[in-house]
Amino acid sequence: MLHCLCVAQHPTIQFSAGTKLGALQGAAQLAPKPGSSRSLRITMTAARFKGPGAAGTMIDFITPVYRNDDAAGAAAHNIFGPTLRLKGGQTALITLVNNLTKPVEPAGLAVPLNGFAHAADTNLHNHGLHTSPGVASQAEAGIYKGHDNIFYTLEGKAKAASPTKSQRFTISVPRDHMPGMAWYHPHKHGSTTIQVPTSNGLIIVEDDPAFLPDASGCTEIRTLLASAPETILHFALLPLKAPTRSTRVPPGGGGANGAFNRPANYQIDDPNLQIASSMSLPANPLMPAGGQPAGTYSNTDFVLVNGGWQPVIAMQAGRYQRWRLAWATIKRFASLAIVDPSSGKPAPCELLLLATDGVYLMQIPRKVDHAFLSPGNRAELLVKCSGAAGKKYVLRAQAPQVSPLKCDLGSTPNAFVQDTLATIVLQTGTAQASPKLKACQPARAGYAQDLRDPALAAAGAIAKLVRQPVTFTMQGQPYGCLVNGQSLSFPDPAPIDLPLGKVVEWSVNHVAVHPLHTHTNPFQLQELLPANLLPGCQYSSWFEAGDYYDVLNLPMMSQGATARIRLQPGEFPGYAVMHCHTLAHEDVGCIKVMKFSCGPDPQPLACPTFKWPVPPSVKFK
Repeated sequence: MLHCLCVAQHPTIQFSAGTKLGALQGAAQLAPKPGSSRSLRITMTAARFKGPGAAGTMIDFITPVYRNDDAAGAAAHNIFGPTLRLKGGQTALITLVNNLTKPVEPAGLAVPLNGFAHAADTNLHNHGLHTSPGVASQAEAGIYKGHDNIFYTLEGKAKAASPTKSQRFTISVPRDHMPGMAWYHPHKHGSTTIQVPTSNGLIIVEDDPAFLPDASGCTEIRTLLASAPETILHFALLPLKAPTRSTRVPPGGGGANGAFNRPANYQIDDPNLQIASSMSLPANPLMPAGGQPAGTYSNTDFVLVNGGWQPVIAMQAGRYQRWRLAWATIKRFASLAIVDPSSGKPAPCELLLLATDGVYLMQIPRKVDHAFLSPGNRAELLVKCSGAAGKKYVLRAQAPQVSPLKCDLGSTPNAFVQDTLATIVLQTGTAQASPKLKACQPARAGYAQDLRDPALAAAGAIAKLVRQPVTFTMQGQPYGCLVNGQSLSFPDPAPIDLPLGKVVEWSVNHVAVHPLHTHTNPFQLQELLPANLLPGCQYSSWFEAGDYYDVLNLPMMSQGATARIRLQPGEFPGYAVMHCHTLAHEDVGCIKVMKFSCGPDPQPLACPTFKWPVPPSVKFK
């Protein structure tokens, strides 16, 4: 349970251990009733975060959080903001107030475009929604005119007593938006590493029966979803562990790769909050240079679930729950499994995957043997477990070599491992029959259509396919992860062109190390080649060609292997970005501007000549 004790300079948020999900402070704002939260007012502010309880034996430090200005007392402060719930065709409003105070800048300080900086400046990104970027040209990008403009800056206060600045952000979801879960978080280039771990919130686009039609074999799964109780699991990773080595880059040998194994580069490749704060120009005043959190976990990466340490999930034996998972993190991937702690073996549970990153699979449900989540991923599953009332299982982030990936990734820090994320306690229940696997073919929105060769041929869209290479390059000195050979420049003289009315294919390398994230449009994975696997590794049942993602991380692949993905840009023109979702890499320049193009700038709000190459299949009454 979280408690807010508003004392001294900052409010104090206390988290608890072993609390039931529904009793955690903030449970109501994390899982509000449908239709109850289309307008939010939140304030980015500093808070003291400690726990478990008042003793704060695990951790005690100051961090930026979203205060829910529509809540009172203890419920106002959490490490997640209130959840938005809306339907396709609706508009949500988030009023964001910035109550952070800018650090004092030494005279003559030159702040580069790329690097940790702007610790008190912020903005807002709706991650995973197919909405307008709201940026008609790079020249106008600094002015907020609505929608998902991540180039805009909401500045912090000049002094603690200075008035705050605020901005109302609009999120207009198209009528044919796929049901599913997204999230919102800060996206000010330079400060995402510092702000996002404890400042983010969820967005749920509600179910719509039009996407699960009877004629497509979806009656059974639609009925099951309507009756299954919803469990939202928000995973917050606190990145406090000091870096120990470079990420999956072999040592020695000279050249660019050899430079990555120098201790100075470890700090930028895999920084914790302390390092990012001290390297920030100027330093983050909430954790000044040389600062270190108190507590026994102050040099440990650990995950809280719904704001609690190892909370308790109650489940009726033999009955399905609908789990909505959000790995709301800035780094680390995880293989999640339900384990019987008495034997160490997989628990008798069934996991049926429905959607990844807010997009239904091509056929649902798919039986999977674990849940794989990389930074920013979301997933939706039906989960049921069998056993006697009172039986306990644990939700575990398991090591890759014992997971279905069967991957010995050596000493890479990218894999997150935690023996217990949450405890599952079974209650008496009446067993439900399992639905037929892959029996339902959900209807598709245009931005999430099948773009594989047979589907393009059926739509007469083969001639509209445009192929582009996209490369992540790792260099030594000066340190950086480059996109297409460059760090971010803005305005970008050569943005990646995504012409509306075309199907775009990217061949992307290094997604074994760098989680690829695209704004505005998700993308479809085209293939899973056995030749790309590291020795002994498997893709596992989690991944299939045809799945959609907006963050793709395939650590079981060799580092130089390429992944082939496709997206159908539309129907929103404008400027957005793609980047590595290890957000420290984004802050130091591993980000590239994309142009969803419909003629010359300024881009129109809607493209008058636009038609989907592969048209949507969803039909509304």
